[in-house]
Amino acid sequence: MRAKSAYRRSEHDRYFTPFWVTGALLSALPAGFLPSPQIMPQPVAIADPFAGGGHILAALGMAQHRHLVGSDIAPLASSDLHCVAPVAVERRDFFQAPLADAARRNIGAIVTNPPYGPGGRLALAAVERALAMLAFRGGSLAMLLQVDFDSGATRTHLFRDCPNYLGKVALLNRIRWVNLPQLKDGPSQNHAWFLWSSTSESLPRGAAWRSKADGNAFFARHGYLFSDAAPTPNLDLGKLFVFGPSGGLSDEAAA
Repeated sequence: MRAKSAYRRSEHDRYFTPFWVTGALLSALPAGFLPSPQIMPQPVAIADPFAGGGHILAALGMAQHRHLVGSDIAPLASSDLHCVAPVAVERRDFFQAPLADAARRNIGAIVTNPPYGPGGRLALAAVERALAMLAFRGGSLAMLLQVDFDSGATRTHLFRDCPNYLGKVALLNRIRWVNLPQLKDGPSQNHAWFLWSSTSESLPRGAAWRSKADGNAFFARHGYLFSDAAPTPNLDLGKLFVFGPSGGLSDEAAA
């Protein structure tokens, strides 16, 4: 029986991703999964088509990825307290975007926390569309989904029978979404990052496990220190992305 969450459902299935969750992913990714963070004449972009408040994009920025593309069906205003996006998030419906969009914009990877929808149907559609988009130019996909999303006979085409499926990074701590009240009972679901790549023949396959401590440790190596304090949305993007790592941020500045 599925545990009942103490949280009310967020509009547009918006659940903003704490930095440690993306850090946990980045700490587990094999070399070559994401485009190089180095600036090149024609840099390859990493996109988040369900950017929300821009937390995944901000985390990628802290890991020195600079060519980022963010979009959302209802982007937050830059003045919103929960908006931490290091780039402008455009208003765009991912499900209506042309399949050739990734190739046209030189997007080589998608890293996102998609809307789940009733029965996970929106998330399923998001995975299918992202893979179809990336098929035009090749690339990689990392989707944050419930940990058992790869179960079920109707999804075998994305997992068991998909040659581009690499595996998943299971999170050992449950996620407390940044934009929801931090209730004492806490979250009821477990999550994992699911990975696909068109260069799968050169990348290792299998499962990995990462904790909140692993995610925070990843950013500590990049000069960003996060505590276990309750997150509040007051990140100073100017200091973060113009002047570089401060070395002294806490979770109070991380949401």
